[in-house]
Amino acid sequence: MSADNTPNRDHASETTNKGTQGTSSSSIPLVKLNMNNITYRPLMKDFSAAASSFKLSIRSKKKRDDVEMKPLLRKIVLKNITPPSIQPYRLSAWMGPSGSGKTSLLSIAAGMTDYDPEAFGEDSRITINDDKHNLLSKKGSFPKGLSGIVWQDDLLLSNLTVRETVEFAATLKTPRSEIHRIHSMVDQVLEDLGLTSVQYSMIGQSLGGPGRGISGGERKRVSVAQELVTRPPLIFLDEPTSGLDSSAALELMKILKKLCLQGGHSIVTVIHQPRTTIFDLMDDLLLLSRGEEVYSGPAVGARQVLESCPIIGFQLPEQTNIADWIMDLIIIDENRSKNNHSAKDVVVDEEDPLVSSSNRLLPQHWSKINCPDSSSESSEKKRHQLDYRLSSLAEIKNSIPKYTASFTIQLRLLTRRAIKQTRGEKISNASIIAMVAFIVFESAFWFRLENDTDQIYKRNSLVFFMIIAQANGVVISSVPTFRRDRELLTRERAKKMYRVLPYFLAKTLADMSTTIILPVIHVMVVYWTTNMRPSARSYFLFSFLFYLTLTAAQSIGLLMSAALPSLQLALVITPVLVIFLFIVGGFYIPFANMPAWISWVKWFSFATYGYCGLLVTEYDGRLIPCADQVTFQIGDATLCPLPGKEVLNSLGITGLLSNAWFSVIMLIVLQIFCRVTAYLLLRRSP
Repeated sequence: MSADNTPNRDHASETTNKGTQGTSSSSIPLVKLNMNNITYRPLMKDFSAAASSFKLSIRSKKKRDDVEMKPLLRKIVLKNITPPSIQPYRLSAWMGPSGSGKTSLLSIAAGMTDYDPEAFGEDSRITINDDKHNLLSKKGSFPKGLSGIVWQDDLLLSNLTVRETVEFAATLKTPRSEIHRIHSMVDQVLEDLGLTSVQYSMIGQSLGGPGRGISGGERKRVSVAQELVTRPPLIFLDEPTSGLDSSAALELMKILKKLCLQGGHSIVTVIHQPRTTIFDLMDDLLLLSRGEEVYSGPAVGARQVLESCPIIGFQLPEQTNIADWIMDLIIIDENRSKNNHSAKDVVVDEEDPLVSSSNRLLPQHWSKINCPDSSSESSEKKRHQLDYRLSSLAEIKNSIPKYTASFTIQLRLLTRRAIKQTRGEKISNASIIAMVAFIVFESAFWFRLENDTDQIYKRNSLVFFMIIAQANGVVISSVPTFRRDRELLTRERAKKMYRVLPYFLAKTLADMSTTIILPVIHVMVVYWTTNMRPSARSYFLFSFLFYLTLTAAQSIGLLMSAALPSLQLALVITPVLVIFLFIVGGFYIPFANMPAWISWVKWFSFATYGYCGLLVTEYDGRLIPCADQVTFQIGDATLCPLPGKEVLNSLGITGLLSNAWFSVIMLIVLQIFCRVTAYLLLRRSP
């Protein structure tokens, strides 16, 4: 049974035909997406599923090893779902309570799920423009340039303006031949979404506070603008109206409806209990209940189907929002089923009867009346066939490059974005105050050190303190870099906006400049206030070595960020590793006194090369006047003045370590190794 009560849709058809004519000059291809019998069984990744499987194995007296080898960790999220065709000039809505599988279905439709053939049923199919090729049959089959997807949770960068955010997306998605239109495209989408007045405002933090920027509703519209700016044929939105007031939500949905009718876009929105005026904008509707269909067809037909369901169905009360009524019915049905069967997810073998049965009345009712060869459905399909030409899948793929922007454009845009974002995070009032505090502290304790043998130990301690104080902060601040941006990278990679390499290079360049600039300024000031070696060559070499020491330390933080599976684990392990590298750096235990079984580790420590290189710069080729009284005797007491080489020898800084340029080379080698390894790990991540 299909609700054919669609007299109000005639106007939409007329508008559609007009829109078809009006968009003849448009460059977007018309895309129709069909999804049939979508059954989705992803692998469970939490420990509760493994524990349930283990308990089942104990009851059946099986060994634990047997359980781990059997595919018992798959869970049915979607079962035989066939949404209405996602067609040009039509706005579709997918509704259902939390946990019904809406977002999972949206991810599948947009081609954003990991490739896993075993996760889908044998009859599951996704086709474009009635092409026979099943997009689920092969990895990378879905042409990413066709679609834009707006997730419920935005991942906007706080230190960019609204216009910069939209322009970034537009530039990466626009072909080179259309690059001159970016400015007008951005102006148009900002005007359509009511963002012109805040286009130069910072995005800001979503949770308020000192970094508060635009409002929550404006953030949502910016997320939509990022996808709409290039007018993709397919647009998927995951609860775009959440967080918006009723009038703002209505205006946004009207804009989406306008894009359908005038631009030929195929739009799907996951929406939760919209107001009646928004519900009336919908052409097609899919209702889900715990991964099963409750209704799939024209939006105006849902009421008739639900009212006809025995026991659960009842007439829509007057002055009641139809969307609220629909959700209430589905929840009532789900709560009723709890009396007959546990509502918990069951992780069992595929042949378990509980997996293939449902005791909810609404899905059963829909499966009975939804006859595939129904004459009403056939007439509905014929009525929806409009006068427009659909390109073949091969034609669509050939017209869309894998990456729209070139490598150089990707690198330039990503570097600019990363520098702006990092600059706002690292160069703040708090960081400047911290830098000034370090300068005052170090200048006070080591102010104008005397140039004699009694001050050698103080000079050594100052050098190592500067390394510890600055490098430790740089490492810890670098650890969250990739962990924090991993989700944003994953989303933008899935859309084929850019490759991993330009992203990695951009983050590296940004971090090596904005993160290091304040510590380097600090040491360039402290060098003179503490009366280090008064030589221009020594000053610049000292500053350069200190910069390389910090960038090498930063590389370790980036490597740990990319290598460890969670931010919490990285923040626990990284400080321990850094402290160990400091210990073998030569200050706490001179290299000459270091145990042989552990001394080899010094060759892998950035602190070793930083400390040695800075001391060689300070002492090599220098004659140090003798003090009248010496607290710590270094070298032969009869040598006066004391050659700087004797100071280095007493610390075990001999051989290759006594050459400052060897330390320069090794610091560069260390960070190249760490950064290349981090890149390879990042590229392998999903």
